[in-house]
Amino acid sequence: MHSRSYFVDKSTLIKPHQVQTNMDGQQFLSSELSSHLTDILATILKEKPNDGLRLFEALSAFSRTGKMVPDADANVYVGEDTVSKPLITAAELSNVEWAKMFSEMVIPPKPVKKIPKGEEEEEAEPEPEEAPEDKGELADIVSEQQVFNALGMGLNESEAYRIMVSLKRLLDKQPLKSVRFFGKILATKCNYYIAETEVDPDREPEQEDADAGEAGEEEGQEKGPETILEVLHVNKGAKQPRVPAEAANQLGANRYRYWVTTDLCNWTRLPDVKPEHIQAARLIKKLFTGDLTAPVQCHPPFPGSEQEYLRAQIARISHACKISPKGMFEAPAEEEEEEEDAPPKTTHKRAPYEQVPEITPASAEELPDQEDEAWAKETFAMWGRGYPNDALLVPKNWIHIEPALLQTQGRTCEHKFPPPEGEEEEEEVEGAAKLPIELINPMCSDLSLDDKISYTYHTTKEHAPWSVRKAASQPSQVATQSFLIRSLRWPGACCYAQINQNVPGAQFCNTYIGNGLKAAGTATFAPPTPNVVSVPPPKEPLLQTDYTPDDELEFAPPPPPPTAAKPEEEEEEEEEDDK
Repeated sequence: MHSRSYFVDKSTLIKPHQVQTNMDGQQFLSSELSSHLTDILATILKEKPNDGLRLFEALSAFSRTGKMVPDADANVYVGEDTVSKPLITAAELSNVEWAKMFSEMVIPPKPVKKIPKGEEEEEAEPEPEEAPEDKGELADIVSEQQVFNALGMGLNESEAYRIMVSLKRLLDKQPLKSVRFFGKILATKCNYYIAETEVDPDREPEQEDADAGEAGEEEGQEKGPETILEVLHVNKGAKQPRVPAEAANQLGANRYRYWVTTDLCNWTRLPDVKPEHIQAARLIKKLFTGDLTAPVQCHPPFPGSEQEYLRAQIARISHACKISPKGMFEAPAEEEEEEEDAPPKTTHKRAPYEQVPEITPASAEELPDQEDEAWAKETFAMWGRGYPNDALLVPKNWIHIEPALLQTQGRTCEHKFPPPEGEEEEEEVEGAAKLPIELINPMCSDLSLDDKISYTYHTTKEHAPWSVRKAASQPSQVATQSFLIRSLRWPGACCYAQINQNVPGAQFCNTYIGNGLKAAGTATFAPPTPNVVSVPPPKEPLLQTDYTPDDELEFAPPPPPPTAAKPEEEEEEEEEDDK
């Protein structure tokens, strides 16, 4: 293919002073074109961009329409070919869109009017100013991500600042008590930024009647199948009673309210998680698309859209990977009921909770004396002295701060169904076989008690589910040390802890940056095969020819032989004998 070249004679070009117009200098200065060019040049001189000539067209579009990017790209005509010339790149476009929203996010407060000294006595007494409304707590996300970056994880500084500004706007608009950046889930089209919030009950408005109507529909009759796929997978056996969801804003799977956004401008509230969504999410592996309304096309079918699937995965990650250094929280003491002839306890696990206990944070003021209690000696050796001797490099010195989700019900506490109407509770019969009870780890259990990870084709049968490392520090930073622990069962979930020597406790933060999927314990993930709907036809269909009546007679069986006729004399003799 030969390239085409163009030769332009500069002597034939028209120079600016040779252009003949009917407009003099005064008319040009008073025209709209002059004011438009003046605005563009004033903006360039004020902002001083690195490449003002490249941004000239974008500034011109902003001055005319209020948009940095026009509705259509400009076209440059070169001979017979047309070349599309984009005014701004995709990366710069996202920056411009966020900068447009940034002016609305960060609005300076109104200035206070200053009254001259001589006019203070003449004016009336000023009205008492209302106390500023408490907008809730917001963590320093930029500082947290800087610590993660020092440990090889986390987001860059500019992205962390945008998240913090966006969360500040969410905190101002919603009645929230606290806001925490949960993490970032990578999707195929656009990524999800997730915020974990705690509702302020004093500022939250009363629930509308619509919420009560939705709850009544859930308790009433269930909806029938709506698609052919749902019809084919309807369980024809006895229907199991539906496990109710846990109450919102209380200890359990719906304690926190989660918000999600893809552009860091508009936040969408995710619905409360239901046990059926958690149970269905455990059976599938599906990447997120970035569209909350997109259907989850998979097998077995998921009962909901992508927003319910996202909320279920958030609940699984949070209850499995939200941790802290040992001693930062304390679980209430459990009263063990001693039963007669009970076998000795051989495991650290316990039966499911009927009500999730609340853990309390440790405080240096309430720390008991070391000589009084054995617990104080062990706790003060690590927590009270700032975890010396690299104690946080051992997973045993980290604990879970969220209750585990039950495998059978998808809840944090067991729900007991009442007996059917007209039936009494069955009394326990001695010697009868009891149903197996699911065992879970108690609250604030250390990470060394977690189940190991096993791979089918690996030489080592069991692997530790957590990995810990320490950040490199300069000799001048020995007093402050940082540790990072990562989950190998949920890749992307991690927690850091910063400690100071001889200072009680540690600063820690949990986050998640990943695709939202659990690591497969086996080499491949094979979902269960669907039910057989019909027998498939053979690969090569068998063709048969039509037979004629003559062909049918050829293969027909021979006719039966005719019966021999008796002579007339013999028939007469037989009649006489009968007489």
